[in-house]
Amino acid sequence: LHPTTPYGVDASPYVVAESGPNFKHAVKAVLSTNHAFTHPNRYVPAGGVDVSLTGELAGPPGDVGLVKSELSSALHYPLHPLLSLHAHVGLGALKALPFGGLCNPCSNISDRFYLGGPLNLRGFGQGGVGPRSDPRGPGADGGDTLGGELYHVSSLQLSTPFPHPVVGGNGVRLFA
Repeated sequence: LHPTTPYGVDASPYVVAESGPNFKHAVKAVLSTNHAFTHPNRYVPAGGVDVSLTGELAGPPGDVGLVKSELSSALHYPLHPLLSLHAHVGLGALKALPFGGLCNPCSNISDRFYLGGPLNLRGFGQGGVGPRSDPRGPGADGGDTLGGELYHVSSLQLSTPFPHPVVGGNGVRLFA
């Protein structure tokens, strides 16, 4: 076990092998509409468009070398005063860059993409979609989540204001 992994006995050998310290030196840029084109509530919109583009480059003097980018787009379309359609598409890619041997040639488990959970793929547990370690070994039931270097996610949902006027009047919506 790695000396900096106090709970290594509860993790799969793959996770234990990738644990421990690393030094990441990166620059990251985010271009986003920041919900500027959504209404009436920027956090739970009933109409509008939201787009976000993220890019990251890591390399020497750190030991992590990578280029990583993500694109996310959402369309919120009011079908009726009490019903809205929400379409979301997201994709991301990560490529490890060894920088001539100065950086690790493989991606680190902490830099990979993890899908699942209420914010990006409803109906799945946090990090519940994607590669997993051997389910027969130590670690989480069904194997530890390992993350991926490429993803695509899309969803289509309907929403309506919460039926109680006090709660619904404060922007709370029910999704299906």
